[in-house]
Amino acid sequence: VHPAVRSFFDLGERIINYDGHTKALLSIQVTELLDGVFIGFSMNHSVVDGTSFVHFVNSLSEIFRSDPQGDESPIKISRVPLYKIFAPEGYGPIFKLPYLEPEEFISRYDPGPLRERIFHFSPESMARLKAKANEECGSGT
Repeated sequence: VHPAVRSFFDLGERIINYDGHTKALLSIQVTELLDGVFIGFSMNHSVVDGTSFVHFVNSLSEIFRSDPQGDESPIKISRVPLYKIFAPEGYGPIFKLPYLEPEEFISRYDPGPLRERIFHFSPESMARLKAKANEECGSGT
């Protein structure tokens, strides 16, 4: 795998989050290519699970596919996010922790090497996938 592939993903090395300075809560990087764009996502698992992440990406795609015709009114999406905050019975959504310093309740560890998977597609396979995607989206480009 060519080392340039890693440059398509911002894995949050440059972003600060609640945990001090370790991992981004959300990072989106758009890389412009000759015939389109590549969008790389990285999201901290302490904020969202896999199902919620897929919902987020699908909603974002739906917004980008919408055609507002210059209208500045809000874009409606088909599946609105759930805003119900989970909290145990008798407690509010904000928990008061009996600690003063983050080191007292945050356990830090070395995550080890990043595991990655790269899928290789032939030009013919890419052309078929692109044609199918364009057909499903109703786009001819």
